[in-house]
Amino acid sequence: MGIFQNEKPVYMKVLEGFEKHYSQDVVLKLLHTIYGVKQAARAIWRELTAALNNMRYKKLAADPCLYFCWTMKGLIVWLSWIDDCLISGQQDGVKLAKEQMKQHFDCDNVGELNEYVGCKIDQTDSTIRFAQPVL
Repeated sequence: MGIFQNEKPVYMKVLEGFEKHYSQDVVLKLLHTIYGVKQAARAIWRELTAALNNMRYKKLAADPCLYFCWTMKGLIVWLSWIDDCLISGQQDGVKLAKEQMKQHFDCDNVGELNEYVGCKIDQTDSTIRFAQPVL
């Protein structure tokens, strides 16, 4: 059915540089969401939620962007902000969970956690501290 299921149709002007391919009075109807439209965040949230549900993660009642699952490798936590995800847990469990996520999405691994969506991250063996020094 497409990403815009149960949504109103979305139209856009012809993009700059493509005017030569369309007459002046044409607008385009989007069949799928594209980066930059307000429906894009909702569409990725729906897809991410479906993938995490499929992977048996539960959403934290107090925070709809935090998903968790107790596994044989311990507690694994996914934190999402639009299309940026952070995963935390024991190293073996994190590796397994990342492989599961790669079955659903084309993912980039940006390495060790030092910063996440504008927050500085301080880690010890038992804690993770998020700070916003700018604020």
